[in-house]
Amino acid sequence: MGTLSRVIDEFIHSPVEVLAALVLIVTAISSAFNAGRKFWTNIWARLRSKPVVPSETLRMVQDVQSSFWGPASVAGDAAM
Repeated sequence: MGTLSRVIDEFIHSPVEVLAALVLIVTAISSAFNAGRKFWTNIWARLRSKPVVPSETLRMVQDVQSSFWGPASVAGDAAM
């Protein structure tokens, strides 16, 4: 019972580290076997980002109503 209470006490004080260690141990053991390697390879293939090919060309359309030169002024005087 001393070991179990020590494990529980360690988990209460630092649960993230204990869970990370457990995940690491399980991953290492499972990848040592062929079925485990295939499982993790399949997970990695699904999570890997794939390039996205655009389906259309970028189109730029001019807004004629707001595209014009107008008179400019600086402090009330005409300017260019």
